[in-house]
Amino acid sequence: MNQTKQNRALSWGIICLLLASLFQSGCVAAVATFKGEPGKDISSVRPGISKQEAENVLGSPMREWTTPLNIHFCVYSYDAGIPPSVGDAIIFAIAGIISAGLYDLYDATGLINTSKLKEGDRVIENIAISYDANDTVVGVFHHLGDFDVLPDDGRSEK
Repeated sequence: MNQTKQNRALSWGIICLLLASLFQSGCVAAVATFKGEPGKDISSVRPGISKQEAENVLGSPMREWTTPLNIHFCVYSYDAGIPPSVGDAIIFAIAGIISAGLYDLYDATGLINTSKLKEGDRVIENIAISYDANDTVVGVFHHLGDFDVLPDDGRSEK
């Protein structure tokens, strides 16, 4: 009888260990999706820096033009990252649990690439920057839309 209790305790211990590992299996992709992914840090782009410093961060402009007041505008695109997604995280966690961890194993070996699945969620932002005649940043206009009107004097702060 004592041997039976030991076997039963050992069986329950193994079952608990398996269940714990099963619930951990969906965590890799789920946690990454839940947290999101940061984009390019553009916090250093602000009025007063040079055009060269701004372009070191943002790259070459997509469009540019000059106003009658000799203010030069440039529009840049940059990777703003992947925002957190609770819904996707839940789906990745469920897939990991249902597959008993095989989903994460496939992701680790490259058979399934969850980073490719998340790429469609990547946010690309446009930013307009105005420069004076000395190529110094006068204004920074985040989240530029197609129909946004920019001030002729190029100043983002009034």
